Amino acid sequence: MKCIVTEATINTREGVARETGKPYRMDNQPATLEFPNGERRNIELQHDPKDAPLPVGEYVPKPTAYYLDSKKNIVVSRRARSWEPVQTAKAVKAA
Repeated sequence: MKCIVTEATINTREGVARETGKPYRMDNQPATLEFPNGERRNIELQHDPKDAPLPVGEYVPKPTAYYLDSKKNIVVSRRARSWEPVQTAKAVKAA
């Protein structure tokens, strides 16, 4: 699985929660998840306030990005800090 970031912008939504009356802020960056079977899903990566957006490119989940949800399903975090850039192989000179 890999994550493809096509925009280096963070969309911020702010408001007041209806039930609690407390203010909230959500900082999200649009991205696309690409699965090994070719399936693609649009997602939003979550950022902490004042985080810089991830640069455009391809990312893979860090080993710490996987966790069990309340139903004991394996889930991959949508937190932006849970993803790292894909490492490209270095070119080797022919002798």
